[in-house]
Amino acid sequence: MTDALSAIKAILKLDAHDADFDELESAVEGALPAATQRLVAICENALSSADTAMVEAVRVGCAKLLVALLPHSENAIHKLLLGTESHAYETHFSLFCFLDQVPNYERLRPSATFVLSAVESYLRNVQTEQAQAAWMAGDMLGDHWPIEDRVVNILLSTLRAARFAAGKNGALQGVACLVERDELGAGARHRLIDTLREVHRSGSLTDSSLFVAEILRKHDDP
Repeated sequence: MTDALSAIKAILKLDAHDADFDELESAVEGALPAATQRLVAICENALSSADTAMVEAVRVGCAKLLVALLPHSENAIHKLLLGTESHAYETHFSLFCFLDQVPNYERLRPSATFVLSAVESYLRNVQTEQAQAAWMAGDMLGDHWPIEDRVVNILLSTLRAARFAAGKNGALQGVACLVERDELGAGARHRLIDTLREVHRSGSLTDSSLFVAEILRKHDDP
């Protein structure tokens, strides 16, 4: 076990990699404030270093724990999502794998606005599809986050206005998932399809044109 995981286990009496999210969230809820801040620092330091972030057990365990540590970990997550080193995108992917847990826990729900803002900013600015992190950001919104107007608006705006292809393609993945969800209202579905058609015609999704055409064939009006 690495130093980071050992330090976490000494505080929480859990292996952050092996424990499921519910176990970690419960353990954090009972932790003292000083222990909480120490855990945030351990995770942020581990994920900021290529030597430790590229160890899968450390990366997954620390990303999972940082989400369970919300709202105390908002600043740490914000800084990590700004990273552009090669290892940073692996961390981004891992964070997006767990951030969808936020709406499921009463203690974490106050951080939902932070999470949605962070994902929107990420999709607007991410320059690379490395580690499929941008894809995972869009997939988290479209397939895993509760359906709400802000999610629809984020996907619409980033599909149109992301600065780079990586963000547009991430938003496209989110749209592709969201339009398949039965609980999505007809009005929101029409907005998503209309915007997808508009962006497709503009030529800004040329690398994904076949994928877009497939979505439109399934949902476009005759």
